[in-house]
Amino acid sequence: MAKRGTKLKEKLHSLKTSFSALPLRCKFLWLFVSLSVVCVLLYLLYIYLFFAPGKDLYGPDFLSGSIFFQDVGDVFMDFFNINFMVSENNPYFVEGDPGGGSSYPPLILTIAKFFSLIGGKAETARALRATARGIFSLVLYFSIFFAGAWLVLRAYAKKVGFSLKETIFLYVSLVLSAPMLYLIDRGNYLTYTLLFLGIFFLYEDSASPVLREVSYLALACAVGSKLYPLVFAFLLLREKRYYAFLRVSLYSLALCFLPFFFFEGGIRNVVWFAENLTRFSTEPYSFWSEGVRFSTGTSNDLAVDNLVHVFALLVSGCSFFELPDWVFGIGFGVRVLFAVFTVGSLFLATHKWQAVLGAALAVLLLPSPSYAYTAAIMLFPFVLFLAEDRGGRKNIAYFVLFLCELLTIDLGFLLPTWSHGLQHGYATIDFIQGIAACALAILTFCDSLKGRLYRKNHDKNHPASLS
Repeated sequence: MAKRGTKLKEKLHSLKTSFSALPLRCKFLWLFVSLSVVCVLLYLLYIYLFFAPGKDLYGPDFLSGSIFFQDVGDVFMDFFNINFMVSENNPYFVEGDPGGGSSYPPLILTIAKFFSLIGGKAETARALRATARGIFSLVLYFSIFFAGAWLVLRAYAKKVGFSLKETIFLYVSLVLSAPMLYLIDRGNYLTYTLLFLGIFFLYEDSASPVLREVSYLALACAVGSKLYPLVFAFLLLREKRYYAFLRVSLYSLALCFLPFFFFEGGIRNVVWFAENLTRFSTEPYSFWSEGVRFSTGTSNDLAVDNLVHVFALLVSGCSFFELPDWVFGIGFGVRVLFAVFTVGSLFLATHKWQAVLGAALAVLLLPSPSYAYTAAIMLFPFVLFLAEDRGGRKNIAYFVLFLCELLTIDLGFLLPTWSHGLQHGYATIDFIQGIAACALAILTFCDSLKGRLYRKNHDKNHPASLS
């Protein structure tokens, strides 16, 4: 026994020595991988302890954890709802219900049309999910995404010097991150937006003009599929790549408008799409139950103004529909402030990953609603952050805040389900993700501003360094 104890101590000492010798970026990588595994195992243990097996066909009710959308019967329905909507080739107009059609840009609906043709038709979207062709279309959809995501990550990892083993563990950990699990649970087409953005970041600084052009087209596809990624085009402006920015703008305009003609209504779809998007952004879905009005739209919203609303609900105890107008006024003011922080970081940052972080935070915090799966956009600045090997306490702070965004931790509900006018309540992890995003926005802006002022003073005091 003494020998075994000695050997164990020697192995632990050897592991500690090996870990200490690693570059900082590798330490961050392996800490993220290790913590991801631990958090997922703890989550599964939590579900088995608190949810009795055998509730339904799925055994343990693992999708009832607070990191998922709370309606277990609605799993993958973002995918099937959109496919059902495009099956009749008229997704933007609903007779007698202005603004009741799709708020998705036409490019993503064109992609959905492909999966709709494979999945076939049914009387309802939920019925479509139960058909063999519908299930096959979902499997194909995810297969394309997971394969594409692996190829993009592997190519980028090779470029920055990560080994195959490191890439495999990083890939699995990113897939099992909280926002990705929520995104997979919903089956939302944001997955393909992430693929397009991955191709952009992979090739936008390539020495090959052809590959750079591919990256610009990929970014335009991302804009055409979700609109918000347009903010990443400003990365080209900050690098004074004006012609590249112009080409991305033209590609984006084409991909945002031409696909409208693939559907009934043609150019009129532009007006209907604007109506649908306005209604989606300003009118939370609501319904009445036993004389009480409830909403689902604000339950998983990470937008910075919604964080203000959630805090007000927590303090006041009132219903979301009873919040006074001044609370929404404060929320709007806070959104404007964080627009300055995020967009300011994009242009002021001295490190590229910080500029990408500013853009990603703008996508996460500013649009409303911004559902929990939108935090998957944070995977890009995180991977770019890991690719750099810089020390300092600030980077440890960044790393901890990234962990708050990505780790799969079930912490229950800050606002219980069926309370405060929210059917699904408000998950504690969503609130932590939102607060961490705000902290990252403030830290990045202050860090970028400080770095820019330091560089300006340094250049002023050392003019010889400019020659």
